[in-house]
Amino acid sequence: MGPGWLMRLRCVLLALSLFLFSSAQAATQKNYNVQLELLRYGLGARVNSGGTRPWGNARLAALTFSYYRLRFGASLVDILPEGSSILPFEADVTIYQRPKRYAWFQGMVPDVFAEVGYYYANGFIEDNPYGPVWKFGVRCEADYWGVGAGAEVAYLYSTHHDYVSYREQGLATSIYVRLLTTNFGF
Repeated sequence: MGPGWLMRLRCVLLALSLFLFSSAQAATQKNYNVQLELLRYGLGARVNSGGTRPWGNARLAALTFSYYRLRFGASLVDILPEGSSILPFEADVTIYQRPKRYAWFQGMVPDVFAEVGYYYANGFIEDNPYGPVWKFGVRCEADYWGVGAGAEVAYLYSTHHDYVSYREQGLATSIYVRLLTTNFGF
């Protein structure tokens, strides 16, 4: 691979994102939705100027509220390549979703959305505190009967709280499984 492969990958991801935003319409069954997710775990890779390194994409106890295409959510703990974050926030825009009802709940088969997240990698779980982390990405998830899976491509930008001049940025991708996930539409 030549030195320009990362730039070509960024251009392809930007073109794909613009295509998805311009051509897709959200198909929602309900105007309002509450999504609960108890656990997520997956594996991914982080690509930046320092090279490629693996990371474990994990999340515990997430709650997301949707109003038409807009979503706002938080989780108890989220693991990023930079470290752990307690009570991170995300704002998302639904690109496409197809709700599927089961019992009193509904699953999403699939659920595609663009996200902006603010995390504070505070190092409470591990001894690697960074500071504020911004995440911009696209996720595709599916869940039914409480279990699901997903994939994500994101651009992460972080700073270190001790070093003002420290900046780290790059692409992160992951695939993951989701447990005890459900939606309540009303």
